[in-house]
Amino acid sequence: MKKIIHTQKESSPAFSSPAWLLLGIINSIPGQLKLRDEQLSYVLFNSGTLGSNALSSLEKRLEVPGLADYLSNQKTMPIFKVPVSKIQAIHFPFYYFSAGMHLKIEDKKYRLSFIRPNNTHIHAKSMAGVHDIPASVNIGKEWKKLLLTK
Repeated sequence: MKKIIHTQKESSPAFSSPAWLLLGIINSIPGQLKLRDEQLSYVLFNSGTLGSNALSSLEKRLEVPGLADYLSNQKTMPIFKVPVSKIQAIHFPFYYFSAGMHLKIEDKKYRLSFIRPNNTHIHAKSMAGVHDIPASVNIGKEWKKLLLTK
């Protein structure tokens, strides 16, 4: 991942989009990524494709107490909220075609997709319609523009 130096002088515009947390090669959890007032936040909506053991492992890895219980009961769970300046690395791998990114925040790595993985169901009204590849690529390009500032 590339280290990013943020030198924005004015506040970033607010932006929000669906984003799936990718885990391994087949698992994912739906969530919402939001940028507001120079703060990047991510909230998960439910357990996605993860079983109870995988949720417990994720809870330990991310150091978010109660994550497994909240998500297995279809409750939302904030994962992070950090100033953009505290993001250690942002990378938009070419093989995501701008429809996903990698983040490193507080020494934890996150792989996010802006396109709904085929093995998931839509559980939230705000996530409807993001199976559209061109729209997902445009979402990724907007995140790239907002987060990779010069």
